[in-house]
Amino acid sequence: MSSIGIALSTGACLIAPNPKFVEDAGSEEGDTDTTALKTSDSTTDSETGDGDGDGDGDGDGDGDGDGDGDGDGDCPPGTLDCDGDPGCEADVSDPLTCGSCERSCELAGQLLDCTEGLCSGDLVFPVETDSYADSFHPMTLFGDAEVLEVEIGDGDQQAYIALPGIADLPPDAFVESASLHLSCTNVGDPADIHQIIMEWSEAELNWSNAPSLNPNVLTSFDPNIDDTSLDLTALLPSWRGQPNYGIALIPTGGDGLTFRSSETDAGPWVSLSVSW
Repeated sequence: MSSIGIALSTGACLIAPNPKFVEDAGSEEGDTDTTALKTSDSTTDSETGDGDGDGDGDGDGDGDGDGDGDGDGDCPPGTLDCDGDPGCEADVSDPLTCGSCERSCELAGQLLDCTEGLCSGDLVFPVETDSYADSFHPMTLFGDAEVLEVEIGDGDQQAYIALPGIADLPPDAFVESASLHLSCTNVGDPADIHQIIMEWSEAELNWSNAPSLNPNVLTSFDPNIDDTSLDLTALLPSWRGQPNYGIALIPTGGDGLTFRSSETDAGPWVSLSVSW
């Protein structure tokens, strides 16, 4: 035999037999080498990923199976799996989650925008609790009156307004602006704004049980006729982390102020521009 023929014959001896071929041959001839068969089966399992390697089976590798690798169960960038079940619930562009399993851009039924995991936008809260008290009528209730009076006359008249929405903000919320909007039907002398520091009830408020106020004047309010607003932005930092009972409008002169109350369609409301 030539040298070329010898080389080819030697090379053929080094090639592992095809497992299927070995099985077929074994079933027909009955003399298959079982040791070689087991070796071939083990090699095949390793190559096809049915074991613990990096194949496409159920191992712990990076295949498409149920292992711990980067398979189909992993969430793409910008999303999170919040419940451990298949699927990615949080998304940095979804205002209902906004990139966190514990975050939502929804507050008091209002949905803000979500951009790259940041909630931002404007919120509106109608005032539902307001009233005024009159020192000349110390036991009279004005909670269902359609006006809020602020005046020094035969008796002092002071208005009390709860500020909704502020206490509902997330602890990490940044308030870009906050305003109290009112409809003023009579302009006169400015009113001093004080912080209310105890609970009070619109249905029960009168002069004799009016809530206590912080003696410090927060700001002075000189409203315009019709729609007017009081900027509260600078006042909010001192209220964060404290109970919010609203503000009182205290008269400074005999030429009084009159506003429409929450009992009308043009009552007070609060606007907030926030982000978190």
